[in-house]
Amino acid sequence: MEELSEHRTPNAVKSWIAHPPAWLEVRPDPPLDPTLALLDPGERAAIALAQSLNAGRLLIDDWDGRAEAQRRRLLVTGTLGILAKAHQHQLVDFEAALARLIQTNFYVSAQLIDLMRRRLSTGT
Repeated sequence: MEELSEHRTPNAVKSWIAHPPAWLEVRPDPPLDPTLALLDPGERAAIALAQSLNAGRLLIDDWDGRAEAQRRRLLVTGTLGILAKAHQHQLVDFEAALARLIQTNFYVSAQLIDLMRRRLSTGT
């Protein structure tokens, strides 16, 4: 919630988190896990919370965080994975959503975009 409220966050996101939907449950950060100390605070909290909840999947984009979550046997997906799945279910147009995402402060590599496009074109 803190990251979504930062000054560099797009206004639409700050507005959304300031008035979250009823289904959103915000939980306090779990106790600090010293084995996650090299990660950013958001990734540390997300991984620790996912472990404590036995979460079925963790949404995380940071590469170091993803690698650590996978080492801990957590299933992970990223923002592009969510957009691709939504596209497959005809909920969004992947290219239109990607274009909007790129206009924000979200970083995504050209290689990852190419990989997701290939997966969508082959249906995998």
